Amino acid sequence: MSNKDTNHISADRIYDAILHRIASGNLRAGMRLIEQDLAKEYEVSRSPVREALIRLSEKGIIEIIANRGAFVSDLSQEKMSEVLVMRAGLEGLAARFAATHNGGFILKTLSGIAKRMEVAARNDNLPLLFEYHWQFHETICNASENEMLLNSWERYYTIMHMMLQSLIKSERSGGTVESQIPVKKILSGTNEILRAIAEGDPDEAEDVLRNSLIFIGFEMFGLPVPHAFPKTKSASAE
Repeated sequence: MSNKDTNHISADRIYDAILHRIASGNLRAGMRLIEQDLAKEYEVSRSPVREALIRLSEKGIIEIIANRGAFVSDLSQEKMSEVLVMRAGLEGLAARFAATHNGGFILKTLSGIAKRMEVAARNDNLPLLFEYHWQFHETICNASENEMLLNSWERYYTIMHMMLQSLIKSERSGGTVESQIPVKKILSGTNEILRAIAEGDPDEAEDVLRNSLIFIGFEMFGLPVPHAFPKTKSASAE
């Protein structure tokens, strides 16, 4: 195997490792990533570390600043708004596809995850609730059977994880599970999405999932909903 191939494999491993540490909250916004330290930690040269950092910067997960180094991205309100809109749009499309070729297996899987979300909520276990939340939405994206859509979604998955980890940490230090995270609305939205997909109506499935993520997401992060998304009757009822 050539050095180039070895470096690429090493870069993939380091990329995945850093991504996991950021998504899990071990590397927080603003923290500096030092090439030399990472190379020593992963027992590789600096070349694959540099490649991994460049790829992470291309996805907006870290920021490389000239003469200063690489830092975990500190998401602005504008950036968070863009991520929420893109995620809702992608998952809305996934729900449309899923509704047209759903089967007993996918519905059984989604229903089981929704029930586990309810148990986690009753136990005030936010990390577990959101773990199941992601499983629910990843299952829908996989059910779309659209590889390009899934690849795009995975980019926003990581950034959303960063946003949620920050929110969960602030919840732990500042009160009850309901103080900022609208758990009841998340559970209600999940059941509505499941219903729409089960009915096999692609228009309804796309609208319900997109609106659920838009209005709940923007409320959860304390952001104003863009004017392009006027509140629907179903959203108002929540």
